[in-house]
Amino acid sequence: MQERFFSEKFHHELLHSYHFIVLINHSFWSWSVVEQETNMIIGGSNGIYHSLFDIEKELNQWDFNSFGKLSILFVLEENMLVPSSFFDQNKSKELLQFCYDLPQNAFIEINTIPTLEITNLFSIPEELYSMTNRLLPKAIRYHVSTASVLAAHHLSQQKFHPVLLIDIYPGVMFLTVADGGKILFANYFKSTTQEDMLYWIVRLLEQLELDGSKIPLYLNGEKPQVNERIGYLISYFNNISAVPFPSFLSVAEDIPEDFCQSFIDAFYLLLCE
Repeated sequence: MQERFFSEKFHHELLHSYHFIVLINHSFWSWSVVEQETNMIIGGSNGIYHSLFDIEKELNQWDFNSFGKLSILFVLEENMLVPSSFFDQNKSKELLQFCYDLPQNAFIEINTIPTLEITNLFSIPEELYSMTNRLLPKAIRYHVSTASVLAAHHLSQQKFHPVLLIDIYPGVMFLTVADGGKILFANYFKSTTQEDMLYWIVRLLEQLELDGSKIPLYLNGEKPQVNERIGYLISYFNNISAVPFPSFLSVAEDIPEDFCQSFIDAFYLLLCE
């Protein structure tokens, strides 16, 4: 199944003024087009893929040399957030191997997040790296946790107390706690059931001595699963909702805003650029 929307504001002769963002998430892919000057979303598509050939076929329709900016957001588990002051680029692989059993041919990428003074290390499987490098050689590569900590940071600046952001992916979830623009915690947890999710959330709140009755919880992921998990967690927490649409973006009037919820991770990524 695939959904696609283009605004009347989209014009092929203006590709140089657009930011093209690709998100690759297990068997799910999406891309979106943002007008750089106005921060307006003017196009997007999402769907299911069964092999990397499906993604390549989808992307081959574009002339990526004509876009003003290109970004790829990878949903992968292997990453490590390091304070920038302690980061040594020459030891990137050694640092990541401390937490993960990396294949010999894994490609190591680095995201620098200046506003948070954090460096994010992550690995990309060789096959996936080769394909995206061939199709979008000029694209900036990001790990989904980069977008997650930026979203938590942004949302916590709008509150007077900590917030917890929960990104749900197949088999795992990524939890980020931020307070007043500072990241207090960010890590993955194995989670296949609603009970798993509740257990790790409660444990985390206890460790950080946070009041579960007051802290806002924001969930992100595929919409049906987010709605299901919100329905479950609402019995345990007072303030829970889906991650809101970024306030710094707008949506062209002829594109359904509900459709754009599929791209939330990609949109918060814009805070890094």
